[in-house]
Amino acid sequence: MDAYTLCPGGCGKKIKFCCGTEIIADLEKIDRMIEGEQRRACLEHIAKMPEKFREKPCVLAKQIHAELAANDSDAYEVTSRKMLAANPDNPVALACVAPLEIRAGRAREGIAMLQRAAASYDEASQDIAAILIVGGMVSVANELLTAGHIWAARAHFRIVDQWMGPRENPGGQTLASMDRDASIPLVWKNDPTAPPCPAEAPYKDDYEAAASLSDEGKWQAALAKFEAIAKSHPNESAAWQAIAAQLAYMADDDGAAEAYRKAASLDIPLDDAVDLELYALALLAKEVGDPEQGDSVDVLRVTFPVDDFDALLPRMLSDKRLMRLGADLASLAKEDRPPPRDAFRILDRPQLELAAVEGEAGANLRREDIPTVLGEMLLFGRETDREARIEMEVRRPDFGAVRAILSEISEGGIGDPSEEVLVHQVGPTQVALSWRWHWPAGTPTEVDGRLTREEFRHRLLERWPQDKVRDGNGATYAEAARSNDPHLRRLVLASILDLESNHRQADDGPLFQELRTNLGLPAAVDVEPFRVELDHISLLRLGRLPAQLMPDDQLLMAFNLAAAVRATIATIRLGEAIVERSSIDNQRKALVYRSLARAGVDARRCVEYLRCGRELDVASGQSPAAWLLEELAVRLAHPEKPQEVEELIGRIMAHRQEPGVSQQLMRLLAAFGVIDPSMMQAQPQQESAFSVAGMELKPQPGQPSADAVAAGAATEEKKSGLWLPGMD
Repeated sequence: MDAYTLCPGGCGKKIKFCCGTEIIADLEKIDRMIEGEQRRACLEHIAKMPEKFREKPCVLAKQIHAELAANDSDAYEVTSRKMLAANPDNPVALACVAPLEIRAGRAREGIAMLQRAAASYDEASQDIAAILIVGGMVSVANELLTAGHIWAARAHFRIVDQWMGPRENPGGQTLASMDRDASIPLVWKNDPTAPPCPAEAPYKDDYEAAASLSDEGKWQAALAKFEAIAKSHPNESAAWQAIAAQLAYMADDDGAAEAYRKAASLDIPLDDAVDLELYALALLAKEVGDPEQGDSVDVLRVTFPVDDFDALLPRMLSDKRLMRLGADLASLAKEDRPPPRDAFRILDRPQLELAAVEGEAGANLRREDIPTVLGEMLLFGRETDREARIEMEVRRPDFGAVRAILSEISEGGIGDPSEEVLVHQVGPTQVALSWRWHWPAGTPTEVDGRLTREEFRHRLLERWPQDKVRDGNGATYAEAARSNDPHLRRLVLASILDLESNHRQADDGPLFQELRTNLGLPAAVDVEPFRVELDHISLLRLGRLPAQLMPDDQLLMAFNLAAAVRATIATIRLGEAIVERSSIDNQRKALVYRSLARAGVDARRCVEYLRCGRELDVASGQSPAAWLLEELAVRLAHPEKPQEVEELIGRIMAHRQEPGVSQQLMRLLAAFGVIDPSMMQAQPQQESAFSVAGMELKPQPGQPSADAVAAGAATEEKKSGLWLPGMD
């Protein structure tokens, strides 16, 4: 470091002309401490420096860096705001304060700060200023994600990925993780962009200049140019879409929604207008349960006092309307209370016996015969400072039925509620299209599948159309669909598209077309082959690609895209077209079968996909072990035929000498409770052995193969806290 080194404080001047040469020795010492991870010593050294040095931008930037490394968020905020107050145009200060503003609920102000900071970012620089600006961009993206500004967060992550290039970085990793998360609605993964400019547009040069600024993350500057175009050409939908995208990037969700609705109202194809209407719906939707939604349903936590615990517990255990949960009760203890004595699921009718769902009885079973789960409850005994009690979670409409059941079971031994707390709310669409049945263990998948399809059909075609349209002036979906208002009809089509794009069962696809027909709306048709441009296609239309007419390379690209974003219906439609083509090699087909098996299909179809993929690999001389392990995970999750599971374990045991197979089998069996998890604690070199299905199973040394690891038990995906489009 010398007098002509660029100041690390981000002011854009050389040290000699900014902070002065007398500070160089201290800066070098601070750098050595930071590099040696001596963060506290570094901060102590800064605190002892003369005040005139401590106020310099370069020292403040180093101090912020050290405070971040030391996870001292309070000190970081104080120093960042102090630096900004003294240097209101400093890009480092702006980048560091921006995420604090978003956390405080001032998202647009924070983004405006970051826009100013990003203008001075130099991708070639690796100094503290550049690091803090990139860090500010990452922090802003994370804060936006937490605040529910999904497209704004993704836009900032994209800029981080662009800045950091091909190396691994938090921007690209987070985007890929979000794309893989099946709980995040597809519309949020369909990042808005400025559409291509109409070829003959008189404003083409200005439009492309604005689009270039947008690609660089200079959204405020791009917005000004797009707004100028829209002012002189107010009926150009492309300009309004571009405006909406910039506003969404900068967390102006209401403004973006208004621009999308303006764009949808202009002279564009209906499919494009419906997409834009769905974007507006997503942006305008608040957290599920917002009172503005109307018709939301309360989920309550209710506490009942229990008069005689010892008399109540036997009655609860003997009543078929209460299903004892196999929960780890000790894990439910809290700091201020011991664990519950028991836990139950409350059903609206007695549990079914297995005989009622098998054979001829199962074939004649009706939807109305299946017990519905009304809620869950924990039973607590008497404590030092509290009487015995029941704590339950239940939806408000089910509260009366639950109370009547408990009163009957307890023979009046349960008092009036002593506490009622609103936990959260669920939107009317979720209420209409979701339900919870309780099946006996071992229920045949064909019985479960048949009645589930019947129930979904009933709810989608008969119940959902009677719900009220969000922003529909009180009209139901059925009424809005038959109105003469084009906006209302687009709202209904957008809502159906939302439901369809997030549905996890490909076999139900035709139901959405039937729904459109029933409501007098135009059917969704396949994308025309000559219009397939995968670089620009909406993710919402992947399921309508003409798979049979696409060339192999394009079909494979489309499949990979659909699988990457967890677009279930598109993945299955495109994948099944791939495996039928003789022109595509078996190695690729095997990979496609594995993706199809993981696409969220029912257990029967999943096993069939795994069988087909396994046969292709075996035919090419590869081991079937990874496929068999994956099939075992499916069968253990749906344990209706124990003999098939035992036979499958025996087939896997034939490959136990292959690297990783024994370890992965042990993990699966432990995960599903077939063996004691403590058996997993033994190290491979100890060669502890035990018997499964009559054969010795011994851990093998070495690391599991990637395929074996990938074939593990399916884990429950983390639920997104985001609003789900279609949940209103």
